[in-house]
Parts: sequence; C-alpha cells; structure tokens
Amino acid sequence: MSHPPLAPRLAAELDRLFGPAAPAPTDSPEGTTRCLGLELLWPAQWPSLAAVWQAVQNELGLPEPAITVNGRDALGLWFALQAPVTAAQGQRFLDALRQRYLPDWPSARWRGLVTPQDRPLPQVQPGTGLWSAFVAPDLAPVFTDEPGLDLPPNPDGQAERLARLRGATASEFEQACERLGLGTQAIASAQGPTQTQGMPSREAARVFLGQVMHDATAPLALRLEAAKALLNARD
Repeated sequence: MSHPPLAPRLAAELDRLFGPAAPAPTDSPEGTTRCLGLELLWPAQWPSLAAVWQAVQNELGLPEPAITVNGRDALGLWFALQAPVTAAQGQRFLDALRQRYLPDWPSARWRGLVTPQDRPLPQVQPGTGLWSAFVAPDLAPVFTDEPGLDLPPNPDGQAERLARLRGATASEFEQACERLGLGTQAIASAQGPTQTQGMPSREAARVFLGQVMHDATAPLALRLEAAKALLNARD
C-alpha cells in the first residue's frame, strides 16, 4: 500500500533524528542504523514503558526518546542516534534495556527494531485503519485501549513534537552501553563473522585488538586499552 508523501517539515525532522529510511550502502554486511525502537505489544501498559522512558534519561544519560503508537499493536520508544551503529549493537542495547528495566515483561510481548526501514512514520495502518503517531508523554496513557489514532495526526504538530528532541551523541550512547554492562562482549558480538579463524592464537588476538582499536563505535576507553595491549604484544 502506497502512502502520500510526508509534509516537508515533518520529513526533514525525521531525517534529522533518525537518518534517511534508505541509507547509502556501507562496508558492513548488516548495514548501520541511527534509529532503535523498543515496542511493547498491546495491550501495553504505559506505566511500564514510562519507567524505561524516565530511566534512560535519569540513569543512562540519554536524551529523551520519542514515544509512538504504531497504529497496529504497540506502544514504543524510539532512540535517535547522531552516529550510526550496527544492527547487532543496536539489538544488544535494546535487549539490555529490556533485561534491566522490564525483567518481568514477557519476551513474546516486546520487539526491538533496528533497521532504518523500521523508523516510525505517521501513517494509516491498513490492517486496523488506525494512524501511527508520535505522542507527548502526558498523552501516552490515553492509548491504553487502542494503539493508534482514529484520525490522521496534524503534520505540523508531529514535526513540532520531533523538533523538541535530539539524537544521542556517540559518547552518550557509549556511556549508556557501559552503564548497561555492554563492553568488550558487545563489541565482539557486533563484529560479525570473525576474520581470525584458522590463525594462531597470538596472531588472532592481535587482529581482534586491531579491530577494537579502529572501531569508531567502540567506547574510547576500550579502544585505548586495545591499543595498549597491541603495543605490548608487539614488544
């Protein structure tokens, strides 16, 4: 089903926060993303999602995430990033959020969305006839009964809501990952298929340290430690 083009201001705000829906190809086989979504499937309880919304700001130091109703089956939080991360890194971050702040939430009733094509759009959903939308925190409790709007949201109002938000810087995202306990393990899992298979262990270790040292998405402290270890390994 095709959708009418977005209003120019709304389209510009979406691109500013979440990046284009179809980014240029990268060297990464899985691609990169600047938008990460955590959705609780309906009937979602806003107090549960509100706890995450508050915690990521107060405890993890992240900017305010966008709040959405998807018009189908969920309430969601969307995290905008100024620097892209891989899909694996994004999914690990969302998994850690769910484990930290929603430990009792059933695994079958939440989803993590990590590709640019997943980014939220205000549009009518053919399965329900409801509209997806960005909503303010004080209006989120209204969507306890239905995960969408009966009428299309005002494009200027949607753009104004997004204009109040900003994406997390690379350092803010790194700090949040560290506070969630995502360190070397998260970086290693995001590397994809390893290039060290079949190498002697010392050589494989050097290759891995080099990958961490040159990974711009890795926390600076880990990159410095990798550089030190690599220098020591060459002595």
